[in-house]
Amino acid sequence: MRAAELSRQLAWESRHPSVPPLRSLCNCFGLVTERDRSSDKNPVCGIRKICLMTTNLILASQSPRRRMLLRELGLTFTTIAANIDETPQPGEAPDGLALRLAVAKAAAAASLCPAEEAALILASDTVVAQGDHILGKPDDAQHAAEMLRQLRGAPHVVHTAVCVLNHPAGERHTRLNSTAVVMRAYSDDEVRAYAATGDPLDKAGGYAVQHPEFAPVARLDGCYAGVMGLPLGDVRDLLAEQGIAPPNDIAAVCTRHAGRFTCCQQSIDRLRAS
Repeated sequence: MRAAELSRQLAWESRHPSVPPLRSLCNCFGLVTERDRSSDKNPVCGIRKICLMTTNLILASQSPRRRMLLRELGLTFTTIAANIDETPQPGEAPDGLALRLAVAKAAAAASLCPAEEAALILASDTVVAQGDHILGKPDDAQHAAEMLRQLRGAPHVVHTAVCVLNHPAGERHTRLNSTAVVMRAYSDDEVRAYAATGDPLDKAGGYAVQHPEFAPVARLDGCYAGVMGLPLGDVRDLLAEQGIAPPNDIAAVCTRHAGRFTCCQQSIDRLRAS
């Protein structure tokens, strides 16, 4: 059936040369690691359906960090932009907010999938908090600088929740990863220079732990990848419960980014092996 649909689609494309083909033949058989369906307005819907049928993992995020980490794990996936209201509810705890938003993102992505499509939807959300005070994404460079000065030299916690939703069955599983972080005593000039780059604007708390020049974190206790936005150990465990195993080593991927920080998975893997 899939070959017949592909043949009809290629014939359609030959009759409509003005319409660009949908990626490539390799993509149709799931050989490309990533596709962004949210921006795909191409009317070539037949071949698009074939692509979805061959890819059973969907990332409900447009975050470049999460996409990068999944690619480095060697996973094949598509992406859907999960646009939801991320406003905290009155009195909502930071860890509860992270879990609620991860579940909401997965549900939003599922609502965009064809009803007959069997897929695993992976969603994640990161919340930065000092006590119960939540530091979301900054509105502008000035707001980012204010956040960074508030965090300077002080501890805070990064909560990253992960949700895996089995579509269309609706079964879901979640994990919460919380990491204690202490920022270094960066100067006001460093704050202004970093804020002016625009890098903080799409990040909870207004910073990227992996930024090579600013390097804001002095120490952390927990998961480096979780602070980046996707705790790889939790992702591995949740996907393993659904029969998906990342081809590449989790600790190796994390260590590539962690630099002087120790990947928590190295210790965990040693304990599992003992």
